[in-house]
Amino acid sequence: TLACPTCGRSFARREHLKRHCATHLPAGTGPFVCQICAKCFGRSDVLTQHEATH
Repeated sequence: TLACPTCGRSFARREHLKRHCATHLPAGTGPFVCQICAKCFGRSDVLTQHEATH
């Protein structure tokens, strides 16, 4: 298993660990940016949900 270095939560798959680690990013940071309001997100699916609110 793969453990999160921040909180210790374990994952069987590397991509699940990577997705989880994005939840530990500071608020307002992340690689996924809304083109309408410039808000940043750590996960692309959360950005997609956000964009639907515009």
